[in-house]
Amino acid sequence: MRETINNLRISAFRDADDDPRAAIGAFASGIDAVLRTAWERRMGPHPGAACLVALGGYGRAELFPHSDVDILVLHAPAADGKAIAALVRDFWDMGLLLGCVVRTPAECRRILGEDLATDIALWESRCLAGSPRLFESQVREAVASRFSRHRNSYRHELLAALHDGLFSAASAIFRIEPDVKNGPCCLRDCQRMLWLSRLSSPAGAATSAARPSTMDEQARFTRAYGELSRLRCALHLVAGRRLDTLEIALQPEVARRAGRDGPGALMEGFFKSVRDVNRLLQGFVEREGRRDILGSLRARAGSMRIGDDLWLIDGVIGPASSAAVPAMTPETVLRIYAASLDYQALPSTRLRDAMRRAVEGFTLDMVCTRPAAEAFREILASPRHAGPVVRHMHETGALGMMVPEFAALTCKVEYDAYHEFTIDEHCIMALQAFEALAADADSAVRACRRRIVRAGLLRASILLHDIGKAAPGDHTISGATIAAAVCRRLGFTEEETGRIAWLVQRHLDLANLALRREPEEPALARFAETIIDAECLDMLYLLTIVDIRSVGSKTWTAWKGMQLAKVYQRTAALIKCPHPKPAAGAAGVDLFSPDHARAFEDDAASVHRSSDLVIRIQSGPGFEELIMIAMDRPRLFADIVACISSEGYNILSARITTRSDDRILDVFHVESDGTTTVSPEERARNIAGKWDLLCRGAVAAETLIAQRRARYPAGARRETGAAGVSVIIDNSASDGCSVLEIEAPDRFGLLHRIAQTLGRFEVNIVSARILTRIDRAVDVFYITDGKGCKIDGAEKQQAITRLLQEALEGLA
Repeated sequence: MRETINNLRISAFRDADDDPRAAIGAFASGIDAVLRTAWERRMGPHPGAACLVALGGYGRAELFPHSDVDILVLHAPAADGKAIAALVRDFWDMGLLLGCVVRTPAECRRILGEDLATDIALWESRCLAGSPRLFESQVREAVASRFSRHRNSYRHELLAALHDGLFSAASAIFRIEPDVKNGPCCLRDCQRMLWLSRLSSPAGAATSAARPSTMDEQARFTRAYGELSRLRCALHLVAGRRLDTLEIALQPEVARRAGRDGPGALMEGFFKSVRDVNRLLQGFVEREGRRDILGSLRARAGSMRIGDDLWLIDGVIGPASSAAVPAMTPETVLRIYAASLDYQALPSTRLRDAMRRAVEGFTLDMVCTRPAAEAFREILASPRHAGPVVRHMHETGALGMMVPEFAALTCKVEYDAYHEFTIDEHCIMALQAFEALAADADSAVRACRRRIVRAGLLRASILLHDIGKAAPGDHTISGATIAAAVCRRLGFTEEETGRIAWLVQRHLDLANLALRREPEEPALARFAETIIDAECLDMLYLLTIVDIRSVGSKTWTAWKGMQLAKVYQRTAALIKCPHPKPAAGAAGVDLFSPDHARAFEDDAASVHRSSDLVIRIQSGPGFEELIMIAMDRPRLFADIVACISSEGYNILSARITTRSDDRILDVFHVESDGTTTVSPEERARNIAGKWDLLCRGAVAAETLIAQRRARYPAGARRETGAAGVSVIIDNSASDGCSVLEIEAPDRFGLLHRIAQTLGRFEVNIVSARILTRIDRAVDVFYITDGKGCKIDGAEKQQAITRLLQEALEGLA
């Protein structure tokens, strides 16, 4: 039977690329026949006391390659219980992803109203076999009756779900790894719109009002629904199981299976589909929200005239219901968005559609007028939150009207294992993140935001910071050139244009210095020399924060915030006092002073001891600081890393200092991998215990890593197809050390393998910065040879590079 079902799947979806809806229906029909055969074998052709019912998606004859087959065995109390039990066993033995329940009509009636998903599943049911009379009686007397009596409550619940999906801050539709079933504006939202259409029809029949209102909307809906269905079919077939998240690693094969020219074309098609669904849903929710009497009364009573041709109605800007839409010019479009900003209200669907159609016909000459440029600059400079308005300007094309270069970023995917969103979505999310800084949890960030007087310049910089990614080459350099041209066209002064272009070109500098490099005094001094003035430093700091926060859901951490703040504060001090006295040890790396270590060695209440190792742990905001002192010996750093990693810590940074008494001071910043709830104090004790075992030779460091991986496999990052190891040694980036930069697929035990390999060359690790970008590790090490000098000589550099590549490429 499993082979039969697999053959059905292969046959149904052989031509799914051409017509996915037909393939889905064909597969459902094939499963219908299989289930009917099993039913008749156990129950006979005319059982009057039971029937087999398809539920939910299967009930509406939508069965994707590896979807659940949800069925109900509906039976009267007098039905043959043994035959039904044998039937259910047969169903489970078929190898289907089965959701099978057995209930009487009375039991079905009792559960109605408890859960929306269950009610909808019964509402969309159809009879496959058995007694049609029993099925029709159940649907007519129980399900249809309830939906008729509680129509408004179902409508309100579905509208709330759609509204939350459309307007929630967490509901970004332009994710690079989207959920094609349950993601915002994907298949589930399409189905919610169909359910609402059915509820709003006079009879609530399945065939009534099952599409958006106009012919154009129906065509767009059908096209988008078909494209999303095609993607889900291809994803199931490629994964060989039910999987609804379109992971980056699978996108090339899904693209081939869906008949698309590579992953870029695949995702572009997806984003266009969800954008169409988003527009349809906005209009649909707006219309449905005013269908009831209360909504109509509120709209009439709560309206306010805000211009000759515009009204504010229930938080929406639009023409009066009987009035014509204003004649659209670029100035009119910007006037509408200025009103939207002033009243913190969105244009109505009718107005947005009119603006979208008008914008498509505007030429650059029509847009490049002084009034239009002034109006756009005023939106950017507003003291109100401009982020949501700019987002809707992008949605209607009004942003692309003013900045055609930004339109080139629309739905553009950046495959760098770092960005979770399309480039245009990332920029607009960064703009919205900027609006939130006034209420940031960090008082220093709030104070910095208050110092920004020319917010329009910073908003323009945020909006344009990745504008160069539509052009070849270094996007910071090309972006600065493009940004300067845009700003001149928009009427910014030369001083303002230069400041914005500088921020665009330098928007990665602060993050690179704080997170990817050790901020040595000479490097900080060189960085400070590039800063125009204190205002520019403030703007760069805030731009860096919102850039990182809007890259992905987990890219911002308290540790990154602390590192950025330290470099920002030290740079600000250098700008105020450009010629400070040289700090002690300024030629090398500015590390934790060894003298500070003695302050806690004798404090028995706060340290953990093991053999020759002393550990102190201090909690920070979102991370811990581990300070360790041990006698220097070969492989010391690699062994300490093994102990720390095997306790479920992700290492963020490390600083290593050799003391005058030949002991090593290591300062680690670490964070828990989240697999356990062990307290920091207990982890420190466990690390001390493992160190004892290592020193006695009772266990090897590699064994500690292997044991952790075996016990907590979820703590090891998943394979996503990311490949390739890059190893670079740079002797120019630091005055006292060679800088070793390694980029590799992130794997559990990676840092230990690196330290172990470097130990073979008698290389000293002075400090390390560990950065993870989704599934890629970017680790930077400041290293010296046995004499404390840089790693000179091409032959030794090549040997280190080669051995590291071999060791890391073989890491499972």
